[in-house]
Amino acid sequence: MADMPGSDAFSPAEIAKKVDGIGIAKANLPDKPCEGVLTMKTDSQLQGDVLAELKWLPSVNAAHIGVTAKDGVVTLTGQVTHYAEKAAAENAAKGVYGVKGMADDIVVEPPGSSKRTDQDIAEAALSALKWDFEIPNDKVKVLVKNG
Repeated sequence: MADMPGSDAFSPAEIAKKVDGIGIAKANLPDKPCEGVLTMKTDSQLQGDVLAELKWLPSVNAAHIGVTAKDGVVTLTGQVTHYAEKAAAENAAKGVYGVKGMADDIVVEPPGSSKRTDQDIAEAALSALKWDFEIPNDKVKVLVKNG
């Protein structure tokens, strides 16, 4: 296969010919290299495989997820509406052959949600506590920091 353009692969028989003392084994070796054993996917192949896997999953809206790959490390970006969708995307990417590592930068924004301030959250918590007659109002302090 060394005569194929762009191929640096040698058959096991060709390799054995170059090594002293393997004369007997040469006859039993295949003439073709082991396909796919020593090859690594390119970053673009890995990116395409992860995207294809995401598109195949009904629980993931692949249009909302970006995929990049560099040296076998896949990065997922984007915004989804549920944690289950994020987890499904993570698991799908981890399961793709050739993925060595993963960075998950997917953000979960539930539908209809908007950013609430710490003040809004504290007021909502106090209001909920006031409605619960089993909890004394003066016994619980609410502290909200960074949502």
